[in-house]
Amino acid sequence: MPALDREQIPHRSSSHPRQPSAHGRRGLGSPAWLLAAVGLEAASFGGYIWLLRVIATPLSWRDALRITLAGVAATRIVTVAGAGGIAVTIAGLRQSGLTTREAPERQAVDLVVLYTVFFGLMVLDGLVLAALGGRHPGLTVVPAFLGATIVGLAGAMVLVPGSFEHTLRRRRRLGRRFGAAAAVPGALALVSLRRMKPAAEDPAPRSLRALARTGANRRGG
Repeated sequence: MPALDREQIPHRSSSHPRQPSAHGRRGLGSPAWLLAAVGLEAASFGGYIWLLRVIATPLSWRDALRITLAGVAATRIVTVAGAGGIAVTIAGLRQSGLTTREAPERQAVDLVVLYTVFFGLMVLDGLVLAALGGRHPGLTVVPAFLGATIVGLAGAMVLVPGSFEHTLRRRRRLGRRFGAAAAVPGALALVSLRRMKPAAEDPAPRSLRALARTGANRRGG
């Protein structure tokens, strides 16, 4: 192959201009959109605080603010499916006066209501994009279907009778009793084995030990 002149090879800097960094692109943004983003984020945090105060009544606004901010910070630090934020929120509710049972129950209700709104918006966005001519089903129909399914399953929990938890507890107690009853024969068998007299020893080990002692005496003599 003939050697190519350097002038014939396009420079990478001219064909692929270097993209500005994130800090360099700050001046390209619209100040109006930046202010709108800050306002929406503040409204989002306000919604978190209001929802927690409504669900965990009689929680004060100050306690709701502190618990919400601490939960968000823990979620950012311990990124394990929000486990850090959930633990911190439950601990904050306990310190605010809720009982050991009430704190996780209120946290569970808060999460159900919050994610119902999230998945409902996902359904709405998918349907709106599909109505506006969106052709990619992964961005329109599929998210809407998944969101509607999850919201439907969450709503079906309302149909569970109030005695369901009591039934589960009663079956758990019955299971423990049956387990204890099933362990009785084994315990009796162990007790009977311990009380049995040991069988007569086999004469073979005795003879072997006698021969060993005899050999040792001869070598010593």
